[in-house]
Amino acid sequence: MAISRELPIEDLRVTARLHLVRNLPSNFRDLVFDVRLEGKVAEAEIETLARDASRHCFVENTLAKTMTVTTEVKLNGQKLLTLNRNPQEEVPVSS
Repeated sequence: MAISRELPIEDLRVTARLHLVRNLPSNFRDLVFDVRLEGKVAEAEIETLARDASRHCFVENTLAKTMTVTTEVKLNGQKLLTLNRNPQEEVPVSS
């Protein structure tokens, strides 16, 4: 998405953290995506990109049906946005 929008992103790193609880039927409590971007990009463009990517991500859409999925976005080292999805919700919610 960033490439098709020609956003000048110089570096992109994503870390996924899956939290386990041994006594739950699925053992999975929640998933956190930590997204770090570097570049001379407007915050509004990254916010729109993050929301669109969350809405269209096959993996996130599948996992969000069974557990809470949080996406934390940082731009140039500064926290920009947190999106939260719970199994009952259809679209990501900002916090």
